[in-house]
Amino acid sequence: MASARSPAAQQLLALFLTDTVSGDARFFLSGAHERDAADLSTQVKFHTSAVRALDETYWREETALLYSDNLSFCQFKRKARLHKRQRVQEEVTAIIALDDVLSVGPLEDSNTPFDGFVFVKIVTLERVHYVCVASEEVAAAFVAAISAACHKLRASRRALSSAVTQVR
Repeated sequence: MASARSPAAQQLLALFLTDTVSGDARFFLSGAHERDAADLSTQVKFHTSAVRALDETYWREETALLYSDNLSFCQFKRKARLHKRQRVQEEVTAIIALDDVLSVGPLEDSNTPFDGFVFVKIVTLERVHYVCVASEEVAAAFVAAISAACHKLRASRRALSSAVTQVR
């Protein structure tokens, strides 16, 4: 998928990634304040803002939340309630079971859909997920966190399986 084939999508993605509040700060806009106000429990191992590909031409701005057994993508929105404070509502849009992850890593420069952006490729049993993040540092931390969580989950499943086998 070459960047010249979809200039409108590239411009939209650039808008999400380059809007700044101060200086050179780069972050995703949608739901940032709501996510910061939300109570991310201690069960969340890692979280970051991301733009996830739903298909070749449709991308959705979301927050990636890594738990011990899955990677969830969600959107945080404020929901007004009558005579009460607004509360933050989390809408889960996708869940990837870490048991299904075959590989995770950065997307090579020659394969990136848009020039100048950092992408992570998550290969699962059913499909390949493409996620765009704000920087190479965030991508490296995201890949490391997912890899570590997958390794830890598989190790605990192997230990449980061997314990069950020894009991028999």
